[in-house]
Amino acid sequence: MNTPSSEPGLQHWRWQRGSALVLTPFGLWFIFQMLLLPDFEYQTVISWLATMFNSFAMTVLLIALLVHSLLGLQVVIEDYIANPLQRTLIRITRFIGIAILAASITSIFTI
Repeated sequence: MNTPSSEPGLQHWRWQRGSALVLTPFGLWFIFQMLLLPDFEYQTVISWLATMFNSFAMTVLLIALLVHSLLGLQVVIEDYIANPLQRTLIRITRFIGIAILAASITSIFTI
């Protein structure tokens, strides 16, 4: 049954699960890659991130992480913050998240 009131909740649920599905392999990839690095010196990490695949995978990981975290924060705000502040806090949270993502992706692709 597709009622108008259940549609936003269903979309939210699908995006949350979809982002979790993307986070799982890319998160495991990231952990595995960090364990393989000989050290965490600046030059080592920069040279690791400079490869095409690693920069692409890191970008996908960051986007999935942003989507997943923003959806989770939205649920917390909707559940625990008084109604007049909800929409404003959700917008502020999204703005900050997108700004951080833009700075992160810019940093990755300027290497």
